[in-house]
Amino acid sequence: MGNATVGRSVLLDTNNLKRANMLVINGKIEDDFLNKSVDEYLLNRQINKDRVVVELNGEILPKDKFNTKFNENDKVEIVCFVGGG
Repeated sequence: MGNATVGRSVLLDTNNLKRANMLVINGKIEDDFLNKSVDEYLLNRQINKDRVVVELNGEILPKDKFNTKFNENDKVEIVCFVGGG
């Protein structure tokens, strides 16, 4: 898989990355959020924490642990739920 540019973000094949001191959220390097909490990330991105599931390094993170800080080499997936009818 090659790199694809979306706006100012670069989507990467994160399975083959060797760079240290990196935080990957939904396939994008988000180093600005190293040592910041999940809550801080969601607030910054204006994401309602009641409508998301966060997977941190392959494990679902309970909402009462959203104060967990991101560390180097963390891989995070955030899925937002949207209602409709």
